[in-house]
Amino acid sequence: MGNESIKVAVHGALGKMGKAVVEAVSKDDSTVLIAGIDKFSESEFMDFPRNDIPMYKSLDQCFSQHKNIEVLVDFTNSEGISIALEESAKNKISLVSGSTGYDDLFIDRAKYLSKNNQIGVLLAPNFAIGAVLLGVVSKIMAPFFDYVDIVESHHEEKLDSPSGTAISIAENISSVRKNDFKFTKTELEKIIGTRGGELDGIRIHSVRMPGRVARHEIIFGAPGQTMTLIHDSIDRVNFMPGVLLSVKHVAEMHRSNPKKTHLIYGIENILGL
Repeated sequence: MGNESIKVAVHGALGKMGKAVVEAVSKDDSTVLIAGIDKFSESEFMDFPRNDIPMYKSLDQCFSQHKNIEVLVDFTNSEGISIALEESAKNKISLVSGSTGYDDLFIDRAKYLSKNNQIGVLLAPNFAIGAVLLGVVSKIMAPFFDYVDIVESHHEEKLDSPSGTAISIAENISSVRKNDFKFTKTELEKIIGTRGGELDGIRIHSVRMPGRVARHEIIFGAPGQTMTLIHDSIDRVNFMPGVLLSVKHVAEMHRSNPKKTHLIYGIENILGL
């Protein structure tokens, strides 16, 4: 990466994650915050971290005023990320997103636009380094246990369930097994749904309540033993090193060789894991 700062805009800048990204980008020596975008904005400027950063209600408004943006960081929802992908591709702006709720068709679209519009795209269900390592370790353990449950807990404002991280971990640990995990069925389920949702024999349980940011618990079981892995995100600041690393990676991808830009899914793929 050269000495020139990476010019960044934040989509969903008024959300809890968006505000954390705004602060992190503003403090990092290699990035500079150009603008914020949020459909709920009622002001022309941010009131944090400085009052001279412009705010826009839409991406097209922002991109029409700022032609120098290199990376858009998106923390919105499935609708917001779809708009962000299309607008970023149209304006040849690389994209980093932690939004969830999209499907395989969206991922295919992201692959196509990244390659053909010469932008770097990084989608990640989780930017916390510890949560990524939780997934890596779980994948190592999966062949040695026949039973597993995943319990994920998040703040009460999270819209989707289960979390993208829980789904990603379930898919990854399932991929290294020859057979599905086993599941013990009860003869009587007194309250429907108490055993959780199911993916390849893996039961996933979701909790939504105040006091949580994000927590993922992987419980492996075998005759005579269990093994539990837990990662807690105590504060949203824990996601920021992964976000900044991703911003720098896609910017470097575009700067160094725009003809070889591509989609990256999960920050484990830029951590050398």
